[in-house]
Amino acid sequence: MKKETFFIIVLLSITLQGVAAQARPKTWIEGLGESFTSVLNNFNYEYFINNRNLTSDNYDEKRAALIKEANEDYFTFDVPELTEKEQRANDIIQDLREQVVQGDHSPLLLPYYEGKKLISGSNLHQAIRKMPKGAHLHLHSSAAYPLDLMIQLTYKDDAYYNIKENRLSTFPNKAAVEPGFHKCNFLRKNWKFGKNFDRFLRNKILLTEDEMKSQESSEVWKSFQDKFGVIGDLFQTPENIRAGLMEICKRALNDGVYIVEFRQNISGNFTQKLKSYQYVQREMKKIDSAFEIALIVAVGKNNKTEIKSQLDVYNQVRKTYPFVTGFDLVGEEDALPSIYSFKDLILDAMNQDDDEQTENDFNVFFHAGETADRYNENLYDAILLGTKRIGHGFGILLHPGLIDKVIEEDIGIEICPISNLVLGYTLDMRWHPIRTLMNRGVSVAISSDDPTFYDYDNLSLDFTYGIIAWQLDLKDLKQLALNSIKQSSIHEDLKTKVYAKFYKEWENFIDTINVST
Repeated sequence: MKKETFFIIVLLSITLQGVAAQARPKTWIEGLGESFTSVLNNFNYEYFINNRNLTSDNYDEKRAALIKEANEDYFTFDVPELTEKEQRANDIIQDLREQVVQGDHSPLLLPYYEGKKLISGSNLHQAIRKMPKGAHLHLHSSAAYPLDLMIQLTYKDDAYYNIKENRLSTFPNKAAVEPGFHKCNFLRKNWKFGKNFDRFLRNKILLTEDEMKSQESSEVWKSFQDKFGVIGDLFQTPENIRAGLMEICKRALNDGVYIVEFRQNISGNFTQKLKSYQYVQREMKKIDSAFEIALIVAVGKNNKTEIKSQLDVYNQVRKTYPFVTGFDLVGEEDALPSIYSFKDLILDAMNQDDDEQTENDFNVFFHAGETADRYNENLYDAILLGTKRIGHGFGILLHPGLIDKVIEEDIGIEICPISNLVLGYTLDMRWHPIRTLMNRGVSVAISSDDPTFYDYDNLSLDFTYGIIAWQLDLKDLKQLALNSIKQSSIHEDLKTKVYAKFYKEWENFIDTINVST
């Protein structure tokens, strides 16, 4: 832009506003004048003039200043630079990444299971498995029980399978066995599948490549929802619930996770379920005193009566079970009623008179934005109702004004990369919206959502995908882990031990990476 052009714009702006002042109410020409003024107010003419004076001597300085200014909002901007040891480890991690990404042969471009096999077998993934990851904030317990444990439990004498309904269940009392159910061990011996019954069950529990191939998330969801029906009743007894939760927590600890936040519907005998969580919390403390669990009561958005019941239960149990930290509404967003549909129920539960002092406030951690539909408004209601974190938040880029709101209110976003890929919200992980959210400085954290259905467990695989797809460095990885601890719903005094363990294990991780090569 020439100086002459700049001053012509100034003159035109003044003239247009002068003409517009003769006419009231506001005319289009006044609006045009105001638009020009707005442009001028935001036009950094000094910067424009300075750039006209670029020379070879000052170019690098101005370039560095521009880069710094452009990255001031990045989510690691206020994090200390990597130490010398960390930088060496980071160089190794990046070299391992390059071994996985080979030009056009990136595993990200392959069908899920084919790409997953290459990624999980890589040296990069083996390295990331050793990394401390902080907290796992978004995990549905019924879709996180390890697959091998599920198969193992079907060898118990009380395990049954309904062929027609495609449903596993437990019946400790033989007299209570429902029609259509047969013992799993009987089917192993007498059914056509014989010894392949275990493989048959695996294929019923996992989302198959055929079930994933649709590019419409609604089609994938149909198969996905069926998986909950297959396994749901296998974890009815206290013994199975405890075995499943213990295995999840032990594997999480081995994966560098020190807080696990479960989401589960606790309808039915909720006292029995909560005592199982209490048992697991106590037993895990014996293994590692820093380890913590939390439970967010989660109920599907398809039954108002059930939602009302679960809200009442949540209000009751949060007073006596400190690990029950929040409430959530779950299910396919594009197919089920909105959060707005249940606002009155939620507000009534929030505003119940309660003179009794309790450790836990009424907190919500809503799924919202797990959609690519620009007209989905769940994010607005989640934020208005005071959600502490947003589950997925995939569609928040469709509502850019909300990004500022999320930053302003320090609302964390639980990113579930592999789940978003498998369920069809992104067809290429490299273009996941987390890249933009990180650039804007949003407090994002990594979670796995429903890993068993995608044939893995814990967090390492999601982190490895992130390194490959989003070119994450060690500083990014450290910040993601710290974000997860900060955004955890456990009480602040409990986080002290978790932070101490994290920093200790982080140093061990850095040393291990540096020594191993």
